Amino acid sequence: MYNRGQMHLPQLSNLNKIIIIITVSLFLINSIFIHAINIDLKFILGLSSFYFFKGYIYQLVSYCFVANGLLELVFNSLIFWFIGSELETLWGKTRYRNFLLSAVLGGGLIFVLFQNIFFSMGPSLSIALSGLGGAANAMLLAYAIIYPDRMLILLLFPVKAKYFCAILIAMQLYSGFFSPMAVLSWGHLGAMFSGFIFMIMVSSPRFKQYLDFKKTSRLFPKKKKRSGKANLTLIKTDKTDENDDDRPKYH
Repeated sequence: MYNRGQMHLPQLSNLNKIIIIITVSLFLINSIFIHAINIDLKFILGLSSFYFFKGYIYQLVSYCFVANGLLELVFNSLIFWFIGSELETLWGKTRYRNFLLSAVLGGGLIFVLFQNIFFSMGPSLSIALSGLGGAANAMLLAYAIIYPDRMLILLLFPVKAKYFCAILIAMQLYSGFFSPMAVLSWGHLGAMFSGFIFMIMVSSPRFKQYLDFKKTSRLFPKKKKRSGKANLTLIKTDKTDENDDDRPKYH
């Protein structure tokens, strides 16, 4: 993150720290497995429509913790540190966690659907989605929406966040149509779209009203039960006229 020539380093939050530790640990373990016993965890924990529809539903979450390479691991970890920690400070832990879940799950589901429908023929069917790239892209989009004029570093040059994000989306769209690994780009775009939808929902007053149980209860007020006792009060009156009725009066 770049702002007026100074680098701003936010404090690494506990949630992002846990995510980075898990991702780095799995990356090291996977590197050992590949070189020692020739087993790649990406094909076990990564998301593939072939295995997903066979019951490997856990891949919808596990795929994001399997990094594809060292450069991607470092880049995404920095995004979670710089961008993610600031978003968590702004939103709070609960909303930030739900944002990440929506991006990961939404991106995974869109990847599975696209791979099964549009890339069901050829080698694209064997490609597995993995890494924090989709969630990182969703965070960059959220950051660009909230702070459009903040400066980010793109290839050593400072660029406003809104332009940075526009370039990122354009690159993903280009890869989605013309790259041999096109289906992966649609997974990342799906994560960005899911994160964007989540931001719209939580900013909607109507959605907040349904989340607030106190306000929701006002929409459906409880009916007051009628008491079985009659609310009658005896009125004492002074007898001034002999023609007045001597019977007691109630109201």
